[in-house]
Order: sequence, then structure tokens, then C-alpha cells
Amino acid sequence: PSTIEVVVGYLRKGFSVIPLKAGTKKPALHSWKEYQTRQPTSDEVSDWWQNNPECGVAIVCGKVSGLIVVDIDDPKKFKFALNALGLKIPKTPVVKTKRGYHIYFRYPKGYMVKRHYREDYGAEIRGDDHYVVAPPSVVNGHKYSWWCKDEKELPVLAEGREELSIFEVEPAEVPIELLEAFGVPKETEQPESTIVNATPRHKNGNQSKEYLIPAIVALLQPYWVEGQRHDLSLA
Repeated sequence: PSTIEVVVGYLRKGFSVIPLKAGTKKPALHSWKEYQTRQPTSDEVSDWWQNNPECGVAIVCGKVSGLIVVDIDDPKKFKFALNALGLKIPKTPVVKTKRGYHIYFRYPKGYMVKRHYREDYGAEIRGDDHYVVAPPSVVNGHKYSWWCKDEKELPVLAEGREELSIFEVEPAEVPIELLEAFGVPKETEQPESTIVNATPRHKNGNQSKEYLIPAIVALLQPYWVEGQRHDLSLA
């Protein structure tokens, strides 16, 4: 099938999509922010790919598509991490990337998923405000494709040796233990917004550092989850 036919299939699955500049991972749009909250229309899709059939395609992650994606750059590290957690990845759609895999899951209820990276796992989770390159895009000579039954069995999956296309397999629920390991916060753990003056000053005229507190909270908040707070406090 042509790229636009595949894209129409993604739309029918309820996913938000955007075009990528040919051969790259960069959006072909001046801004793709609005597609983080809505799907493009069929007219927009036709305009994008009929005028530029060489463009690649990206699926927008997050609530807009009902998806999160685990981007694995180092399968060996990730397999070791799964073994340490005692986890097996359920049958779910998988894309072959140049260095590893994209594993698709349903967006988990009760969680706020953005971008959560663990170097020791050789992977990151992408959710709201992020996207992943999707088949049949070609980037730097590598064609993104759904893992198929003709490939060797995936070491990180509980089941293998069958086609794991988004059109053949529905995204599975992500293991909660995996979310916790990546420090994905629950919705109830989101801190209330704090309103402060941009540059408050002490009575003696020196600039206060209190305005940095919300920024520090924002940096630490994704990791401030049950099971990790003690270690984070010590660090």
C-alpha cells in the first residue's frame, strides 16, 4: 500500500498523524502542536501526502491517539531490566527501528505520560506532546516496518512469531510495574501550580531564589513516586 493509504488506516484507528520531511524524523509542518490535541482531517491528510508523496509519517503519542510508545534503543539493556523486574511484555504492536523497537501500548488510565527516559534501561516512554516515526517511513536508509512472523522471536516479548502490526494486533495494557520503573506519575500526584513573582527580591534588594522552586518541583515531580522517594531524597 502507498503511504497515504497507510495513513488513512491510522486515521481510521483513531490516531493523530503528521507528515515528516522525506528521509528524516523532522515534522514537515511549520507547527504540529494542534495535532497533539486533535486528529487531522481527511482533507489535510490528502493535501499533505498527495502533494508530497515522499514524506514520511509520524504517529502522535498521548491521549489524542490513546497511545504511549516504549522506544527501545538498546534491546539487551531493556531485556535485562525486564528480567530484573520479573516482567514479560504482552502481545502488542511492535515496530522495527534502526537500533531497536517501538512497542505500542494503550494510554494508561490515571497516569500522566510525557517523556520518561532511563539510560540503564536503554529506553524511554513517549506520551503526550511527543511522536514516533511510523511505517512505512524511511529514515537514513532504514525502513520502519511492523515486526512480522518471518523475523526471529523478539527477546522482550512474552509471545512472538506472528505479525505484530497495529492493523493485526490491538495495543495491550502497559504493565503498571513498567510505568513505576520509569517514574511515570499518577494524575493525583501532579503538584498544584504555584504562582510567584518572576524575580522577587528581599528587603535588602538582593534577588531571591524562591522563584526557582516551581522549576525545581517540575524537574523532580516525574520521579517523585512511591517506591523511589527515599532514594531521591538521599540523592
